[in-house]
Amino acid sequence: MAAAFPFVRCSTTTGLSEALKHAVRWQLIPRNVAEAVEAPRPPRPEMGVLDEGGVQRLLKAAEGDDLFVLIFMALNTGMRRGELLALR
Repeated sequence: MAAAFPFVRCSTTTGLSEALKHAVRWQLIPRNVAEAVEAPRPPRPEMGVLDEGGVQRLLKAAEGDDLFVLIFMALNTGMRRGELLALR
């Protein structure tokens, strides 16, 4: 199951550490042993890249749509979503 849902391991480790932190604060245990463990990092999803045909299909599908200019800018400048949405 950990292989299918790697984010579960990360959130479980964080939750356990927080619970132990409260137990130390409430003087139920002497120390938080989870602090000695390096928490696993969630895996980064692999970035997909469009080939020239994919770009053409996307532009054709977006033609006439309100988002066409935004999509065109993203494809031609490489700007990230936040940068595109910050444009006026």
